[in-house]
Amino acid sequence: MTDFNAGQAARFIADAHRARAAFQNLQGDLTPPTIADAYAAQEALVEIWQADYGPVAGLKIATTTKVLQELTGIDHPCGGMIYQNRIHKSPIVLKASDYTHVVIECELAVVLKADLAGQSTPYAAADVRSAVGEAMAVFELIEDRNAVYKDCDVRTLIADNSWNAGIVAGERISVPADLELNGLAG
Repeated sequence: MTDFNAGQAARFIADAHRARAAFQNLQGDLTPPTIADAYAAQEALVEIWQADYGPVAGLKIATTTKVLQELTGIDHPCGGMIYQNRIHKSPIVLKASDYTHVVIECELAVVLKADLAGQSTPYAAADVRSAVGEAMAVFELIEDRNAVYKDCDVRTLIADNSWNAGIVAGERISVPADLELNGLAG
């Protein structure tokens, strides 16, 4: 039995970001015992961060490539939150000095034209595709705080919002319903 408290883990992570401390895996009672507990800590972080970063306005997926999964020892994608005040419209000038260690990833973001209903089974690609209304090129801002990737614990990565520090978004483009998105070249 553990004494894990998602709120305490979230406060530790928020304090570490505020202090610009190097990334470290959560230790002892702060370590989420399960992936579900790690997401509970990420949810508790929302309560702390929304005062500065605004409400959650989007979601991100991390560790989606085999290369990154092998580098981190994480064998599945992880989710994170994108906060409203961390969504920047291109063009914008951001200062690297505002981050501890920012990394930029090229991504494709989509805006849904309809909510996806909750369900207990995974969605089929066709179900999700029909909900996509717009797409845009984005740079994702990854705040890894100088993490040593091979030593990263997936539960801490998730609790730490999967390292999302926002996005810089290009122009939204309407996506015709019959356009195949898989395999598009950027």
